[in-house]
Amino acid sequence: MEVYVAAGETLEELRSAYLQSYGNGELGQQEMPVPKEWPDYIQERMNQAYAAWFKAMGIERDN
Repeated sequence: MEVYVAAGETLEELRSAYLQSYGNGELGQQEMPVPKEWPDYIQERMNQAYAAWFKAMGIERDN
């Protein structure tokens, strides 16, 4: 895996390009595949995080 760091003018160019792409309705492309199913312990952790996030936004579980 490679990680890139940008700052200054390069960072602003990347931000502008992402915003323009989003504004054009272009879908993002993931560089790494996402599993169709997560191990139980990870799925439970994500469920807890989502529940806390929705609660903080005032979204009821039934919505």
